[in-house]
Amino acid sequence: MKDTDALKHPAIEAISENVSAAPPMPEERKARTRQRLMQSIGVEPLHIVRKDEGQWEQLQEGVSIKRLYQDPDSQAVTSIWRLEPGIRVESHFHDMDEECLVLEGELHVGKEILQPGDYLLGEKGTGHPEVRAPIGALLLIRSQDYQPAA
Repeated sequence: MKDTDALKHPAIEAISENVSAAPPMPEERKARTRQRLMQSIGVEPLHIVRKDEGQWEQLQEGVSIKRLYQDPDSQAVTSIWRLEPGIRVESHFHDMDEECLVLEGELHVGKEILQPGDYLLGEKGTGHPEVRAPIGALLLIRSQDYQPAA
């Protein structure tokens, strides 16, 4: 008897006709299963960038960025931005949500003054006025990828 013949047995056929497929695995369970699998084969599922790693790129005069991670699904980029004292960044619109956390310094957005620990969300399709950093600033930003000026 061939292995495929066993699958044609009436009992197997009856069971297969009356058993429904397992429900999809919830995303959280998938993530935990993936993490356990990766750890079991010696791969850590963590993405770490040390403070002295990565490359700073000048986005414009007085503004440098260091990309930390790019989400392969949304293409959102998490990066650190260093704004030199007195720099101004033109008003702009957002093609996707832009999240900003002030780590150091001070950021002026219109009439608002943001200090370390303050968070700003610029939602997709919205814009904000010119941004200024009178004393300089270090920011953690998650947004669309910005390319250095040519």
